[in-house]
Amino acid sequence: MIDAVGSSAVNILCLQEAWTMPFLFCTREKKWCEFAKQIDGESTSFLQQFAQKYYMVIISPILERDLNHGETLWNKTVIIGNHGYIIGKHRKRLFSTHQLQARNAAIANCYFVGSINRVGIEVFPHTFTSGNGKPQHYDFGNFYGSSHFSAPDASCTPSLSHHKDGLLISDMDLNLCRQLKDKWGL
Repeated sequence: MIDAVGSSAVNILCLQEAWTMPFLFCTREKKWCEFAKQIDGESTSFLQQFAQKYYMVIISPILERDLNHGETLWNKTVIIGNHGYIIGKHRKRLFSTHQLQARNAAIANCYFVGSINRVGIEVFPHTFTSGNGKPQHYDFGNFYGSSHFSAPDASCTPSLSHHKDGLLISDMDLNLCRQLKDKWGL
């Protein structure tokens, strides 16, 4: 999926949701919906310039307003290739993931998995419910943090903190994916 024509090394920048939408999708903070944008909107165009300038793949979450489907809102990720073009998009769904599942996905599919999550607590001015039968509340509790990368050979980088911001930079040898596929006959 990386459009690194003629190159074996590509930088990948993964942005967390807070950079483009400062809330979680399921809140009742309707005022944030005004920030929803089309997939090819201003924030994507802004990042496309950086992807091309710095020859990097950028994975950017957005709150999409899908004008083709009755202005439906989607929690979406846009993948911008290192030449500045949108090379993929994904409607994210919430899954309960921990380090073991990410490693399993990396092994089973012979690719690298970046498990990226926020830290801290986000508090909202109005109460909301989470649809789980519990009383209304002002926050979601602590985010998981502990971002890390898993490789197809079952190795893992050390996780970032569960409690404070951090930056994880890791080299990934994409040839490892091919080597393991050949070794396992997949």
